Amino acid sequence: MTNRYFRNIAYLATILGIVSYVPLGLTQTVTESPVFRVARSPATLQIISITRDGDRESITSDKPITVTIEATPGVRASVLLVADKHTISETSAREISPGIYQATIYFDSNTRIVEGVIMARLQRGKQVIYDAANRPFSVVRAETQPGFTIGGSQSSLFTRNNFNSPNSQVAVNSNIPLNFTSHRNGEIVNGNNLLIMGETQPNAEVSIKVSSSLSLIGNFLELEGVTLVEQTVIADKKGNFSFTIPHSKNTVSGLKYTINAIAMVQNQTSQSVELTLVQN
Repeated sequence: MTNRYFRNIAYLATILGIVSYVPLGLTQTVTESPVFRVARSPATLQIISITRDGDRESITSDKPITVTIEATPGVRASVLLVADKHTISETSAREISPGIYQATIYFDSNTRIVEGVIMARLQRGKQVIYDAANRPFSVVRAETQPGFTIGGSQSSLFTRNNFNSPNSQVAVNSNIPLNFTSHRNGEIVNGNNLLIMGETQPNAEVSIKVSSSLSLIGNFLELEGVTLVEQTVIADKKGNFSFTIPHSKNTVSGLKYTINAIAMVQNQTSQSVELTLVQN
C-alpha cells in the first residue's frame, strides 16, 4: 500500500466520522472525495422584504390583507400592524417555504385606520429584529356606523397609556391640587423599587396606575409591558402621599414608567396628572 492510500483513508475517516478498516493483503483503490458542505443559518437575522397583497393605498375593513416576509429561514416571524402610530396588533407568520413567511390580518367591519404601517418581527432565541414596509395604507369602514375602532379586534400589544376616567357623575374640580414631588417628568431613575411621592388636598383619595413600556425603532413604537401598580392611597393630614413601583423581572435599561394619578375629594376629582420616568 502506498502512503497516498493511507492518507485517503484518514481523509475519509475525518469526513465521515468513522475509522475505516481494510484487511492487510487486500488492494483497494481510493479516489479523492469531494468536500461536504453543511448549510448553516446566517449568524445574524435579516429581513429582506415585506410586501402585502394588492396595490391599493386604501382598503375596506371587510377585506383581510395577506403579508409576505422574505427573511432568514427557520426562525419565528410575526407581522405587526401599526395603526395611526399608537395601536398595534400582532399576527404570527407561517413559513410556507424556506425564508418565506406569510400572515393574514383581519379587521372588524367598523375599523378605521388613517395611517397603517406593516412591520415584520423576527426572533431566534434572544435575538430580535424589526423592519417596516415602505408603503403605508388606510382602512375605511365597510359599513357606515357611529363611532369606530382602530386596529380591529386583535389583541393589542402596543397601546396608548390611558387612565380610566372617573364616573361621569363625578365632577372634575381643577382647584384640587395634585402633583408629584419626588421626581421630575422624564427623569432617569436607578434602583429596583422606586418610591414615588406627591402632594394633594389633605385626606384625599389618590388613584394610581403605573404601566411600563419600551421604545422600539427610534421611539417610533412603544412595546407595552405590564401594569405594575393599580391602587388607591390616602393622603395624610398635610396632603402628602406616596407609593412604590415594585421591581419587575422584565426591568431593562430604557424601560419607561408612565404614572397616572387622580385625586378624589367627596364627589369631586382633580385633573389627571401624568409622570414619566425612564430606567437607567
